[in-house]
Amino acid sequence: LLAAAKAGDVAAVETLLAGDADPRATGADGTTALHWAARADALDAVEALLVAGASPDAANRYGITPIALAAENGSAPIVQVLLAAGANPNTATSEGESVLMVAARTGRVDVIDQLLEAGADVERTEEWRGQTALMWAAAENNVNAIAHLITAGATVETRSSRGMTPLLFAVREGQIDATRTLLAAGADVNAGINNDTASAGAYTPASSGHTSPLALAIINAHFELGHILLEAGADPNIPDARGSGLH
Repeated sequence: LLAAAKAGDVAAVETLLAGDADPRATGADGTTALHWAARADALDAVEALLVAGASPDAANRYGITPIALAAENGSAPIVQVLLAAGANPNTATSEGESVLMVAARTGRVDVIDQLLEAGADVERTEEWRGQTALMWAAAENNVNAIAHLITAGATVETRSSRGMTPLLFAVREGQIDATRTLLAAGADVNAGINNDTASAGAYTPASSGHTSPLALAIINAHFELGHILLEAGADPNIPDARGSGLH
């Protein structure tokens, strides 16, 4: 059954289920036939397995669920079927990476909207570095995903455990469109790493580091992006441990 689902062979899956095949059977790592069918983007096989009693929330050894694989594929029909069968929209890996984060990284807004409508937590953070779905979308330059997440209540000034905002993630990766979208949504162009003065019109560097978005762009040789930040009001004289922006 696992092999048939992995191959996306719907006829074989249905034949095996009609016999004695266990729809909840797993491989050595806990992966089920439903995992394989979702990964293969085999909607009919997913539906047949669910009807036969497969668990929509089964997690393998790594905490991966079928809905996470469907989100990674950007398969809105399979995501919808799994949600209708009771899959948890807030399911996450052992490190806290949620299905919404997966969808934000791949940029499929139809999947994002389905998850949000089903109750996915837009502000959830993963446990490794405290990153949100909006940070994932910003780093990958998924502009439409950014817009949908912000509309759903994602905070543009949320910080990761290392003091990074969604804007800083976009700037570090040189993502011009994401940077413009976040600035238009109200992100503080001068709020740097470990700086808590977002939207306060001031900048107080922290002793543990105070890299501004402009300095981050320059350090990573994203000079066109630096120009955009300056046009958006970035302060070229914000102090940095490495020296001035000109240095």
